[in-house]
Amino acid sequence: ALFYQDDAALYECGAVAKGAPYQAGTITWDNKQLAGFTDAKDPATLKSLTVTQKGYLGDRNMGYSEDKGGVTITRNFKTAGGKWWDEIRSKDFLIARVSEAYQNKLINSLKVTYDDTGITEMKSVLETTLNRYVTVSGSPNILQDVNPFTTSFPRSKDVSFADKANRILNASFTAYLAGAIHIVNIDGILTLDAQS
Repeated sequence: ALFYQDDAALYECGAVAKGAPYQAGTITWDNKQLAGFTDAKDPATLKSLTVTQKGYLGDRNMGYSEDKGGVTITRNFKTAGGKWWDEIRSKDFLIARVSEAYQNKLINSLKVTYDDTGITEMKSVLETTLNRYVTVSGSPNILQDVNPFTTSFPRSKDVSFADKANRILNASFTAYLAGAIHIVNIDGILTLDAQS
């Protein structure tokens, strides 16, 4: 959810237009400049939002714009459920790519046998797909660079008769998002005393 004092300005469209051209995992919506928008204002006074008002919006997972050092930037771009926009986009993107990879594998194979070899092929499809979205040095992406995901596939002998009869393979994975830094807090000391 987003807050902007002028509904007709279509702030949400400006926000989507900012991030949509980039591949999932390469951009977040916080700390971005949206062309044509000022910092969010109190609709009653048309003055910039107070710290209290920003806190109220943040408590309700509502994004807004604010002025930081003369630059208007986006803040708190989360869904109503509290997830960051880029996190949801990355999840949806990965679901689509994994689904496509399995669809292509099954369509383009004459048959994938229900044995350890076939199960290994299915595991390979998943791991190959996920590996495409691992962050590498200097290139942000969806998944962490160290231990980006784990997979769990059964051995053929551990699959139930019903699943084999219905030709269903149940497997799972856990993927670890690379995340993003939005705010930096640094404590420092300024002193005239020399360190000994």
